[in-house]
Amino acid sequence: MKLRALLIFAVLLVVSAVSALADTIALDHNPPAYAQGGVYVMPYVITVNGGKPIMVACDSYNNEVTLGQTWDGAVNTWSTLQNTLFRMAYSEQYLEAAWLFLQFQSAPDKATVAGDINFALWSLFVPNPTAFRSTSTPGWTTGAQDWFQKAFDWYHNPTQQPQRDALAAALRIYTPADRSATGPQEYIGLEPVPEPGTIALLGTGLLCAGGL
Repeated sequence: MKLRALLIFAVLLVVSAVSALADTIALDHNPPAYAQGGVYVMPYVITVNGGKPIMVACDSYNNEVTLGQTWDGAVNTWSTLQNTLFRMAYSEQYLEAAWLFLQFQSAPDKATVAGDINFALWSLFVPNPTAFRSTSTPGWTTGAQDWFQKAFDWYHNPTQQPQRDALAAALRIYTPADRSATGPQEYIGLEPVPEPGTIALLGTGLLCAGGL
């Protein structure tokens, strides 16, 4: 019995050590350089553990990284939202951010919407969103306000529950290990990346539960 207890304890230690291992996240690919309000906006391209490039959006306006920088972090999903930078208290905001990122991905002319969509997305997570959503914020426009309102209306529309479920399943959140004010940015992405046909279905909110 004592030997079994020791083996179980050893297994738990190994599992804990593996789960504590951080991923290595790198901003080492140069996407199209869109800018608004004096800052770069989506898309960003990152890699995790040297893998394939992943197109993402930044959700933490007040943090900063530079091209070529690497940092420790973790890839979170909807089931581990408590481990993200903004945690469970921002569950609505994370889904609205996923919806905004999907609108950018499916836009025919990404350059015309990148800035407004990213500023709408940033405004979901800043400490003082009311102050951020004002003409005194460089880059905040009526277009950004429109996208913010569209995301809010989408989330609170009961008919969009299938799309909310689909985006929750696809959402990936690339959270830095350093959560301080001077730490790296947090990014969100959608995996797998929705195909054009799927995007059309998502856009109309007609994904059935069986398709999930």
